[in-house]
Amino acid sequence: IPTIEKNSNILSTAAKQNQTIDFITYRAEVLYEGQVLPCELLQEEVCEPDLHVSSEQLASNLELERLRNENENLKNVNSNLRNKLNELNNQNNLCKAEIAALKAEMENKIDSNLGFEELVTQMKFYLKGTLSDNQKDLILQKKKRMIWTDEELSAAFTLRYFSKKAYNYLAKDLKYPLPSIATLKRYAKRLNIKEGILDDVLKVVGNITKTFTLRDRECVLSFDEMKVSKILEYDPVSDEVIGPYNYLQVVMARGLFKNWKQPVFIGFDQKMTKVIIMTIIAKLAEHNINVTAIRYYPENEDARRLAHLIEKIDLWFSVSNTYTPTAKLDYKKSYTGSDDQLNALMDMFEFTSNMVPCGKNKIQVFQKSILMQINSLEMLFDEMKSKYGQKVKFISTHKLNQDVLENFFSQLRQKGGVYDHPSPLSCIYRIRLMILGKSPTILRNQTNVGPSNPKPQDEYISSQSENQPADHESNYIRDQNEPIISSRILTQADITPTLPNIEDVQKENGITTQDNSDTFSTVSSSDLKLPEQDGDGLQHIMGYIAKTYHKKIPELKLGEFTFKMTTDHRYSNPPSFVQHLSVGGLFAPSESFLKQGNKMEKIFLKFNREGSICKKKGIATRLTKP
Repeated sequence: IPTIEKNSNILSTAAKQNQTIDFITYRAEVLYEGQVLPCELLQEEVCEPDLHVSSEQLASNLELERLRNENENLKNVNSNLRNKLNELNNQNNLCKAEIAALKAEMENKIDSNLGFEELVTQMKFYLKGTLSDNQKDLILQKKKRMIWTDEELSAAFTLRYFSKKAYNYLAKDLKYPLPSIATLKRYAKRLNIKEGILDDVLKVVGNITKTFTLRDRECVLSFDEMKVSKILEYDPVSDEVIGPYNYLQVVMARGLFKNWKQPVFIGFDQKMTKVIIMTIIAKLAEHNINVTAIRYYPENEDARRLAHLIEKIDLWFSVSNTYTPTAKLDYKKSYTGSDDQLNALMDMFEFTSNMVPCGKNKIQVFQKSILMQINSLEMLFDEMKSKYGQKVKFISTHKLNQDVLENFFSQLRQKGGVYDHPSPLSCIYRIRLMILGKSPTILRNQTNVGPSNPKPQDEYISSQSENQPADHESNYIRDQNEPIISSRILTQADITPTLPNIEDVQKENGITTQDNSDTFSTVSSSDLKLPEQDGDGLQHIMGYIAKTYHKKIPELKLGEFTFKMTTDHRYSNPPSFVQHLSVGGLFAPSESFLKQGNKMEKIFLKFNREGSICKKKGIATRLTKP
């Protein structure tokens, strides 16, 4: 019997444990589902006193207590979430109410139906810094044809100058209201370039200088005058008569740091005054161009002495470089021993003989040369007159200098560029052509030794003939490297104004002109450094080879003519030497073909370290020998 009771107690304990586990599971499910278990049931099921509590029951009770605490925490969290949900619902309701109010307000505004004129006024107000009035009218289709203002045209010029592609893209693709090219040409034609300050030009230039830095806007003013023909002329553009005048006054603004220049004032028979200078400075300041210096000669004793010295040297040079006895100025007539010519020579003789160079106590070689030249000229003229009598009335002193050799060397150099130092063989062939009287027409002079009128030039004796007319010496026209901004604008913008032919205007006024020069010489490349010049020469040679074989071997893509090449307007990437030299007829080698030429140059220098090949016979055989 005791054994049975013991076993029954054990079974009773196990049953209670299972009952507790079931209750805990049920309690967890209740907590998970958010239900609240009655406290009476909890006390009845769990808190029933039991004298026979085992360790398992104690653990169950602890777990139950933990679950109770967790239940309380979950209740608090649930309460907080409910409060937050209520708060968000309130805010949502407020937002809905605000949206409803805004919708109602918008409907009221729509119902009020804002007037078109008021809408246009507001649009113009908000776009006043972006579009002009004419552009707004075109967008609103208020006008079909527009008369553009000068400010709008100058702004369009600026955009066209910066990029022609961008101008076309805005006008054609984006339908941006811009003046047509024909309108720009008409505007360029009617630019007011007359006496006074060139306001129209300054408007165009001002848009360009806005892109300059403050340092690059610093400029220097220079002014001077030149002699003009005193005649009456009819201007068909402005339909008025101009002249007669004696002198032309020009004021030029030149960049102090950046390479630019621009005429800003022209006047006929107009002396420069302080009022004109101050007005020009004020006009330039309106376009953010600061005048930092003015070039002029003051009216003082030092300036007069300097002018007297320059005049003395100029008169001596004029007497020593005469061309014709019919010149207007007596000093420029062929030497006849007149009083004016003798006085000019004697003044220079006295000045040179009394000259003492700094740091020297003896007369220098150049002084002796000048003194000898003056004495020799007088002695030569007297000797020729005593020898030939009345047959010698004058001597053209330009025949006594070495200009004939300078002209000869100029013809050998042909036209500058890479021909500044022709090869010996080229010299021999060219000398042969000139001696035989078959000089090509491309050979021109490049010296600047004579006055502006055409002068007879000596011919080579072996090439003279009775019916052959005498050549005339051409004046050398020096190219300026500094660009004129207005000219650059018209050139880069590809806007060429259609102006009347100057020959027709001169013919209408009965003016006969005579060309004072045969040709214009090109810019010399002697300033190039040797390594750079070698590279340019190689590029020129590769272009010649590519031009010869590009049609025979088109698959190699050796290059193309420069007139077919299109390049953007970029200062950071200057054109190559061939593109700079060419006017469209040169052939530019491709990049790959030029690389092959560089490789050949390296190979040549590897086998010919001194840069020159052996001059023995059979040179081609040795170079092509494997």
